[in-house]
Amino acid sequence: MALVKAEINPGLKVEGVLITLANMRTNLARNTLDIIHKAYGGSVRIFPHPMPYSTKVKEASAAGKSIFAYEPRGNAAYAYEQLVKEVERDGAE
Repeated sequence: MALVKAEINPGLKVEGVLITLANMRTNLARNTLDIIHKAYGGSVRIFPHPMPYSTKVKEASAAGKSIFAYEPRGNAAYAYEQLVKEVERDGAE
């Protein structure tokens, strides 16, 4: 990231790490998330709501719609809504 800041965008500020394509029903995903938290949780913010793996997100993209328009009550829309709320809350501080 230091290279990106130095060469491309000196004003870049990373808010945190967002876990995506997570199938939290699997042991692999839960264990991987645990490892990421243990390895990096003390030095970088990890957003608390992983974005779930969702075929609906792919379908929404193919249809040219946001997940909020395509399936507003689905798990993916809920997860993105939680992310938006957290980022907005942090911006208000």
